[in-house]
Amino acid sequence: MAFESKITEQGSSVIFQLSGKLINEADSIQLNDRVDMELDSGIQFIIFDLSQLQHCNSTGINVFIRSLTKSRIKGGDTFLVNLHSDLNTLFKITRVQDIFNIYTSIEEVEKTIQSNNK
Repeated sequence: MAFESKITEQGSSVIFQLSGKLINEADSIQLNDRVDMELDSGIQFIIFDLSQLQHCNSTGINVFIRSLTKSRIKGGDTFLVNLHSDLNTLFKITRVQDIFNIYTSIEEVEKTIQSNNK
């Protein structure tokens, strides 16, 4: 299955619903460019919904780390949501889960964003 991203804006956040396989450089460049565009437009919070992402490798992990760095520089954050067991295992092995806010639902993320903005 080819990589796809569906984007939904919600207030100060944007949700990237990823599907397929995030494993090649061309897809990561396109996704990085879109994240940059959103952050440059004033979006503070990036939410990656990974429920439909079948696989990612270091290329995909780099996208998430880059987004985290850039969003925090802008005063926001990046959240990972709905990791299935294979991605969860990959993130544990690579210790990526130590640096990210990982949630089981978008609603949880929205509550966290609201409580931090008070």
